[in-house]
Amino acid sequence: MSGRAATGNIDTVSTDSRLVAGRFRLIRRLGAGGMASVFLAEDVELGRRVAIKRLHPDSGAEVAPRFRREMRVAASLSHPNVVKVFDAIEHEGAVLLVMEYVDGPSLAQRMGDGPLPPDEALAILRPLAGAVDHLHAQGVIHRDVKPANVMLDHDDRVKLTDLGIASAAQATGITTTGTILGTPAYMAPEMFDGDRATDAADVYSVAAIAFEMLTGRRAREGGTPAVVALRAATEPPPDVRDFWPDATALAAAIAHGMARDPAERPGSATALVDEIAAALDEDERAPVADAAETEVVPPAPAEPARAEPARPAPAPAPPARRERRSPAVLVAAVAAALAIAAIAALLLAGGGSDPERRASSTPRSTTTGSRTATTAASRTSTAGTAAAAAAPTDPAGAVRAFYGRAAAHRYDAAWALAAPGLRQQLGGFDAFRRQFSTVRSIVFSRASEIRRTDSGATVAVATTATHTDHVDHCAGTADTQPAAGGGWVVAHIAISC
Repeated sequence: MSGRAATGNIDTVSTDSRLVAGRFRLIRRLGAGGMASVFLAEDVELGRRVAIKRLHPDSGAEVAPRFRREMRVAASLSHPNVVKVFDAIEHEGAVLLVMEYVDGPSLAQRMGDGPLPPDEALAILRPLAGAVDHLHAQGVIHRDVKPANVMLDHDDRVKLTDLGIASAAQATGITTTGTILGTPAYMAPEMFDGDRATDAADVYSVAAIAFEMLTGRRAREGGTPAVVALRAATEPPPDVRDFWPDATALAAAIAHGMARDPAERPGSATALVDEIAAALDEDERAPVADAAETEVVPPAPAEPARAEPARPAPAPAPPARRERRSPAVLVAAVAAALAIAAIAALLLAGGGSDPERRASSTPRSTTTGSRTATTAASRTSTAGTAAAAAAPTDPAGAVRAFYGRAAAHRYDAAWALAAPGLRQQLGGFDAFRRQFSTVRSIVFSRASEIRRTDSGATVAVATTATHTDHVDHCAGTADTQPAAGGGWVVAHIAISC
């Protein structure tokens, strides 16, 4: 570039001819954090867009050395999943870091729509783990691995950014004793005590991100950093089964990554992700309701001529994904279910046909090849056997498992936990399956037993359910009853949203 260009003020973003440091034309502010602001700019010499990170003038004297350390550390790294640092310059007394611009959302923004399908989560976790392990191989600990620092370009390539509080493991720390750096929700427990960071702290953060990606909820929550710190220090790791009841192996893998003792965590971020992937496969292969031995067949409609109740136009179905979609425990559109049940009850009561007589009649059967397909009574009996085999051991667990399996689109497995009364209330298997087709996630804020008799138990339920087009806040009760072979199944729901 020839000649002398005018000098621009980076605090005033404009698209005029003024250049920052005689080279960069500012386009817009991308964001700001506690220590720095980030701008999109054009490098007029090389004709490319870059991100410029500028330290806040009032960030404090102790922050500047940390920021300069970022420049040196980041410039020494070369990995496809770590944001590249092109240059470090001073401008009007401020330190500027010129970096690769990633044109895409952050992982935090991607997760704004709810939990990710396991395959999509793994596709992000693997390169993220590779980036973290590359830092560790260079003696660098990131210390602030979080969704906002994981960028995704338009091809979904992962880029780990913001090494602003990274430190070289072999170098003398630059923070004073007791200083806490990082984002509390993703920080390992030892970091709240001011302990020196190790590789295990970043592994913990990756595990916390994995939990959030797969459940839609932060692993650690609290109103203040102090509350989060207390919970991290005193409570066990969060349990994925609170959101995905059947994910036993996955729960163990996440708990391993978030172990309180750093020495008990996996030796690398890649080892953690390998463990999570294996756990997802193991949970998906796990038998449900003895499915290999007992076929769960949806019951036939009580009356072939029964009209389908009027329903609103369905919301767009979620994107295609493998059978075990979201590991979050999801809830059905209960209000729609109750409406269908009410109409179904009226239809069953009318039309000159006695439901009791129909239920006690001898089932008909037809044969196709070597398989016999029975009518409703026989099918209900078969599914009842499966329910007994798969029934949870407590009433609240039965309610969670019913909604969790159904909303994970494992319809047969959920149907096995529905007693005949609930099946009739829901209007049959096909109606039940449609009711769950738009559900994306649910969080149970309550699922607790409030009374029990010899014949059953009632569970109080409160949930927040996210559908493809709306969010429901639901509350009410669910009645459960003992299953024939032990455990509990759901008999009736009285929940409004």
